[in-house]
Amino acid sequence: MVTRVYTASSSCSTTMKKHQQEVMQYLEAHNIDFEVVDITMSEEKRQWMYKNIPKSKWPEHGNPLPPQIYYGDTYCGDYNDFFEAKESNTVSSFLRIKSKSASRRFKHNIRATSPCHVLEEVMNILHKNEEEFVSEVTRTALLMNILCDRMKETSKRPLF
Repeated sequence: MVTRVYTASSSCSTTMKKHQQEVMQYLEAHNIDFEVVDITMSEEKRQWMYKNIPKSKWPEHGNPLPPQIYYGDTYCGDYNDFFEAKESNTVSSFLRIKSKSASRRFKHNIRATSPCHVLEEVMNILHKNEEEFVSEVTRTALLMNILCDRMKETSKRPLF
């Protein structure tokens, strides 16, 4: 399934245009596959979009405005929902994209024998600029660095 962004290419609202651009730029920048569906070009697509927006998301007056975001046929939300997800760093779950967790990825890729070697490998991953894991990798690297320092200190002192 693919993420679909319902837009309106011919609109007088600069705010709506900016919101549509922001969503699409974010998806492009994060290499998230998506399809743009222009509701101004197809009455059928416009009606489908309206029909599949939950009633709780409809404004008091008028119709919901683009951008409206779906994962396949599943409604994800509107621009405000997207913005909240972006600010809270939960876009993957908002878009219902299954992302590989850093810990699962490390389990498969890190085959080190000591905490110091693990730290080296974690730092190598961090340097590759894998944005999706940067915060988790940074936390892990800091913890591993502390652990390595403590192990070095412990090995210099007698145990008893």
